[in-house]
Amino acid sequence: MTARTEPLDLEATLEILDGIVYGDLFDCAVGLDEVVRFSRRAVGHHEATETLASPSIGRTIVRTDEYVTLAGREELVERRRETRARALRLRRRAERMSLVLGMVPFVRGIILTGSVAAEAATEDADIDLMIIVAPSRLASVFLVLGGFSRLTRRCFYCPNYYISEDHLLIERQNLFIAREIAQARPLDKDAERFFEINDWVREYLPNASPSQVRRGQRRRPNGLQRLLEFPFRGRFGRWCESIASRTARKRIDAHYRGAREGQRTKIVDRFDSDHELRFHHHPKLQGLRKRYADHRSRLENDLRMAIDETEAAR
Repeated sequence: MTARTEPLDLEATLEILDGIVYGDLFDCAVGLDEVVRFSRRAVGHHEATETLASPSIGRTIVRTDEYVTLAGREELVERRRETRARALRLRRRAERMSLVLGMVPFVRGIILTGSVAAEAATEDADIDLMIIVAPSRLASVFLVLGGFSRLTRRCFYCPNYYISEDHLLIERQNLFIAREIAQARPLDKDAERFFEINDWVREYLPNASPSQVRRGQRRRPNGLQRLLEFPFRGRFGRWCESIASRTARKRIDAHYRGAREGQRTKIVDRFDSDHELRFHHHPKLQGLRKRYADHRSRLENDLRMAIDETEAAR
């Protein structure tokens, strides 16, 4: 590993190390690939490696084998090895399940999300899925997939986000949602369009264009699916969707009981307008932003002191 000899640019260095800061929020060591992928500026592996090898960096960032942590947090390395191994096992299960779920009528794509997609699955981690659904079929797909998931106590999968294929653009755009999208994994070729449409992620994470980084499995055969869908087209299908919609609204009421009325209203409006049906919360941004800013500020102060000391010793 070649160390940098010229003085570090503090702001540029912070941008490169941003993935380490973010990972530390969730007690997670990060790999070198993740340092690059989640950098806030365009950077290659060579520049990232060179930056990590700087004498100034060595006082604040520790690289242990394949993982990198903030100094004093080296215990996270062993934990990440365990959570990554668990995530890979669960991901293989998700890939097998996607072959079956892809045959469910009106399913148009399946995306693995959450800690399993991030390769940092804790012992109680679920296989969280985003389901891309044919227009005007959110409730019907929810009734089938969500019903089976609840009956099996989420042992096989947890479909907590259904999105219409006509409304794939995520309108709420910020760093934290960009992270969620960048670490998600398509489980079939049909899901890749979601990442192509949401290429705004590159504005926040220029090295993490999901449509380029993530590659789905083979496109599923759809002959059987079309056959299964046939009885539910036309008037009978619309009637089934209206019945399923009542169940979905009851589930929304139960899931968001105790939430702010404005939040529940927005969820219902998005469902009624055939945009999405969501049973997970976006990150609690107010608290997450503050913790992120605090972590980044501490690293900035530590780096500034280390750089000053290194320069004084030259």
